[in-house]
Amino acid sequence: MAFGTSFITLMFLGFVLGYFIGKLLFQFEETECYVCSIVIGILTLMLETILYIIKAEKKRYITNNPKSTSIGVAAGNIKYKLE
Repeated sequence: MAFGTSFITLMFLGFVLGYFIGKLLFQFEETECYVCSIVIGILTLMLETILYIIKAEKKRYITNNPKSTSIGVAAGNIKYKLE
């Protein structure tokens, strides 16, 4: 649910930001502002997708390798695991 909300919000804000960057910063015409909006919006979507892939791979790695995330403290023959 949180991912969907953030994805939609960033998509909207990316397109709006692209429009206003073209309008206020570069002083583009209306159609050029729309093109700038599409370019920045697509770049925002690509960045959000890359961040989601990294998050999913990290979660998959942690679930597949539980020993690499635990901290073992040797006290004689007893090992304590941090969970």
